[in-house]
Amino acid sequence: DRERAEGLIDAYWTLSRDLLLAKSGAPHGLFLGGERPDELAREADVWSVDDLLATIDLCREARAALAVNVSPRLTLEIVVSRLAAKEA
Repeated sequence: DRERAEGLIDAYWTLSRDLLLAKSGAPHGLFLGGERPDELAREADVWSVDDLLATIDLCREARAALAVNVSPRLTLEIVVSRLAAKEA
């Protein structure tokens, strides 16, 4: 459903934001999911800044699509397929 799709996109957006902050050495207090700063720092090392910014942009586009009634399932399929393509 739309609400769950929005929640999933928002969660990934928040994670990507926190990874970008961790990569830049920001204080842990700025993390929205800041209960595991060491884990975030380790994961941030795996990502490039460009990849994190692209992921945040992808989440922004997906959220905008959901706001204009694009199918939640289609939106999530596109997001997941683009993220998977980056990993390949």
